[in-house]
Amino acid sequence: MRALIRMVSIPLALAAALTGGCRRGAEETTPPPVVEESGRQLHHPAAPITLRLPEGWESSEEAGTLTLVSPGEEVVMMLLAVEAGDLEESLAALNRELGAIVPNATVEEISEVKINGLEAMVADGAGTLDGQAVSLGLVLLRAPNGRILMIVGLALADASPASAEGTASILASLQAAE
Repeated sequence: MRALIRMVSIPLALAAALTGGCRRGAEETTPPPVVEESGRQLHHPAAPITLRLPEGWESSEEAGTLTLVSPGEEVVMMLLAVEAGDLEESLAALNRELGAIVPNATVEEISEVKINGLEAMVADGAGTLDGQAVSLGLVLLRAPNGRILMIVGLALADASPASAEGTASILASLQAAE
């Protein structure tokens, strides 16, 4: 799965370039994660968004991309903030880049939703990566600072129910930073 993380990170950087790039300025600071009973609270390094990381999950940050990995490395979620004025435009750029990551990816219908009051577009899909079946999850969330938080989730098709629950809890915990 670590190879999966490396394979996803390059096309995500390209997607950021297509949608306007990630602006990293000194005006934005990332508070340290807070350890709480239900997991660690994390702040995205380039968007005023927080999330709760379930117990056992690992996180890392590189060049403004927050990467989350489930226990057993069954699920990888990458969160990247980009400048973009339009969620649909961002989703189109992400969908193009997804084809480079998972060549035979299929994405189901895109839905517009609200996640804790934040405007978002979500889609699920499937494909194969290095001969392994994977499930895909795409989320584009409009952050309070106008950026788009692109979330790409890749899960092995036979991932455990615990990994799926962890993924759902992370998405449900997304909210504007206070």
